[in-house]
Amino acid sequence: MNEMESFKENQFNMNYEYTFNTYFTNGIYLSLADIEDLIKDTSKFLIDQLLENYRYEDNNQESIINDKWTNKVFQFHFVFPNILWKSIFLNIYYTLESTMNQICKNLENFYDFNLCYSDLNGSGIIRSSLYFRKVCGINKCFSTNIWNCILDYNKIRNVLAHSNGIITDKKSKILQFPKKYTDLEIFVNDENNNEIIINKEFCEKSLKTITNFIKSLQNEMNEKKPKI
Repeated sequence: MNEMESFKENQFNMNYEYTFNTYFTNGIYLSLADIEDLIKDTSKFLIDQLLENYRYEDNNQESIINDKWTNKVFQFHFVFPNILWKSIFLNIYYTLESTMNQICKNLENFYDFNLCYSDLNGSGIIRSSLYFRKVCGINKCFSTNIWNCILDYNKIRNVLAHSNGIITDKKSKILQFPKKYTDLEIFVNDENNNEIIINKEFCEKSLKTITNFIKSLQNEMNEKKPKI
């Protein structure tokens, strides 16, 4: 084997390892673990702050009317959790979307496909899933209940991103989601609009679902990869 052939073989092996292993173990799985820690730390922060402000009220019963600490209890009980858990759910979803896009690029580069995922119509996880199925021949993980849940997350994400959780369509299928996802809440707000409420439990379950999907995607990729 001459020097050029040796170089090409080393490049192939490095690309092979990165595409099917390193990107997952040293990349996305670490990011998902970080989000898991973020969920735990956010929950602890909210509970600690709520208890601290309750203790303040208990010790100052004579002055709690119109007191800023009464408002703090309300904020840490209702307002801040809603904002934080929405943000974390959106981060979980974005992590999935960016991961699927990057894996498409990795496979495109490894197999030297003529068609790029960005050449396809659509956007986000819908476009990348089409690339996986039509170009990469990866299908099984897109025919599961896990993927169906992720498609529901896509609908929830769109409402959160475009209308801050307000469901303007009175016939939206999202209104029925709490029957399917018991940790998801639909709240009728002061303006008589339906609003999605995200909580810790829903974030935990969506993170677990997305982690399981990425693992199934990696497994299917490894089933189809060339043997070396």
